[in-house]
Amino acid sequence: MRRTTIAILSVLILGAAGGLIVGRYWPASTVPAQTRYVCPMHPAVVKDEPGTCPICGMALVSIGHEVAPSAAGDGATPIVSISPVVMNNLGVRIVAATRATLRREAILSAYVQNYAPGGTLTIHAGVSGRIVALRAEKPGQRLMSGELVAEVVPAGDAQAAAIRIPMPQDGVIVEVHAKAGDNALPETALVTIQTVGQAFVEADVFQNQALWIKASDPAELRLRHWPGRVWRGRVEHEGMRANFQNRTYTVRLVFPMTDGMVMNDMYGEVRLFGEPHRNVLTVPHEALIRDEHGARVVLALGEGRFKPMVVKSGIESGGRVEILSGLKEGDSVVVSAQFLLDSESSLRAEFQRMSADPAPPAVQPVMGVAESSHQHDEKPAPR
Repeated sequence: MRRTTIAILSVLILGAAGGLIVGRYWPASTVPAQTRYVCPMHPAVVKDEPGTCPICGMALVSIGHEVAPSAAGDGATPIVSISPVVMNNLGVRIVAATRATLRREAILSAYVQNYAPGGTLTIHAGVSGRIVALRAEKPGQRLMSGELVAEVVPAGDAQAAAIRIPMPQDGVIVEVHAKAGDNALPETALVTIQTVGQAFVEADVFQNQALWIKASDPAELRLRHWPGRVWRGRVEHEGMRANFQNRTYTVRLVFPMTDGMVMNDMYGEVRLFGEPHRNVLTVPHEALIRDEHGARVVLALGEGRFKPMVVKSGIESGGRVEILSGLKEGDSVVVSAQFLLDSESSLRAEFQRMSADPAPPAVQPVMGVAESSHQHDEKPAPR
């Protein structure tokens, strides 16, 4: 009888202690808790009721296990709401996602491998026929590479399209040998030009850049001893050779340049432009937030409401980034103070996840102790 009484008292004491421990470390839904509110940017600001932070003006975030989830739209991240006064104080700027033409760019160190001085060059008709147009009009006229010099209709076929004869490189007209309406043979001289020199430049590119750089892509050259000057040329050969030590590929570029401006082995900087991506959705570069999980932007929903959105980005050029998914044309994104808004939304999401964690069962440990006590009591006493 005495042992039974001791076992019952033990069960009661252990049950009360277990309830206190469970209530201390795993609050059940029956354990009362007061909801508190904290500023996401200033954790020292804690209040017992909703409001705004007296320091930065942001809305206080509720904490505790009974926090009600904020409206999050699609359930991904909470929506942040701030007043117009706070938006003005934070300097929040909003722009719309628009379509534009972007092209990949690469800025590389380069050096002049060789310089070929200019000279005279005579351009011939190259075909028998009649000259129907002659762009070269008088000596001293400057024509750029690719510009039209003359048009010749082939002999014997009046319906044939005229053959266009372009400038092989930049130059200045020295002498005009023909005129529109003349008959021409393949060896007929049209004009003689004075060509400018050509600087052949080499640069090393990385593997990911070598995949999109192609011959004839446009390029720009800047030389350290000519600050402010820009020469425009093109890629002559891409991926000429590989440098296994640096894990790079060498590309060769050519730039028209007058004599006396450069020497072999001089250093400079080149900017390469890849194939354009036309009519793609873009946002300013500063709107993009990158971390180890990917990229996102802060979407402006109107009336002071903001929501981070996960996006997939593409190429970058001219201060803008291509958006492959996650936004549509006309969406408004934040380009200033977006990190503060994204941080507050992340904090709210963390608070909601903590408040939504289910409490471990509070009765199982006590029941286990009680059952073991009863089983011990049922054993017959030794005689």
